[in-house]
Amino acid sequence: MFNLKIHNKILTFENEFKCNNCNKGFIEKSELLKHLSGHTVEKRFCCSICYEAFKMKKDLNKHMIIHTGEKIFHCNVCGKSFANKHILTNHIRIHTGEKPFSCVHCHRAFTEKQNLIRHTRIHTGEKPYKCSHCEMVFAQNRDLVQHQRVHTGERPFPCKHCDKAFIMKSDFNKHLIIHTGKNIFHCTICSKSFANKHILTNHKRIHTGEKPFSCIHCHRAFTEKLSLIRHTRIHTGEKPYKCTLCKMVFARKPGLVQHQRVHTGERPFPCKHCDKAFKDKHYLIKHQKVHTDGKSFHCIHCGESFGWRQSLVRHQKNTH
Repeated sequence: MFNLKIHNKILTFENEFKCNNCNKGFIEKSELLKHLSGHTVEKRFCCSICYEAFKMKKDLNKHMIIHTGEKIFHCNVCGKSFANKHILTNHIRIHTGEKPFSCVHCHRAFTEKQNLIRHTRIHTGEKPYKCSHCEMVFAQNRDLVQHQRVHTGERPFPCKHCDKAFIMKSDFNKHLIIHTGKNIFHCTICSKSFANKHILTNHKRIHTGEKPFSCIHCHRAFTEKLSLIRHTRIHTGEKPYKCTLCKMVFARKPGLVQHQRVHTGERPFPCKHCDKAFKDKHYLIKHQKVHTDGKSFHCIHCGESFGWRQSLVRHQKNTH
């Protein structure tokens, strides 16, 4: 039923009921009571702009910087400014080289405690972030957020040059090169260029020989963290990629993608010479030799040529 009294209050902006904690006003008493439940004894310091409440005044002061944009903590070495003292402290360690947080498993050290916590999960196998849509679990929250886009369909990285959008920023950066033709990150040693800084960092390890990611099971070392994660599954037997249509599980995502084509019937690799198409690129390459008569493997003893290495090996074993 239409309430004329409430309607008139809305029109006149009359807020009859005010909160004594944050001075926010309400038209109805019931709305004030609902609001007051958010003001517990534990959270009595309220933001006057967005009304978020905090346990301690120092937390409110930190929060206020979000609204003001003020950066009051300055680095004496390079002059950069930061919103809070904690970020400044971590930043200063870049200049001093201090790494006070050490891993008890491999003694690798970090400038920030949070980075140590993330790193330790490589050793412990802990994966505290669980997908609410499926059974996948992750060691880092950012990996969970990225994974959940598979379920939600969210693609937060749209291309301004075309109508494509991407789940991952790295894929977006790779795609941009199609339009710009530019790799903006350059290697100072060999002058190769790359689409993003992360790929450049991994590339530089080819020159330096650095392999900072070590396996705790066999001590084999890798230049990339992802390579270590894949390798570790050989020891643990972990197969995190599960087919939603059957019970098959896989250690690597490409294996799952290829398997799912059995269910969907997708054949994304067509032959340019005939109307055949294949589920796997390997089978397409094998098939195309029917058209090209490609025999690239030659016997050093008699000169006979073969389309496949195994055919050459078999020939040399039986004939020579």
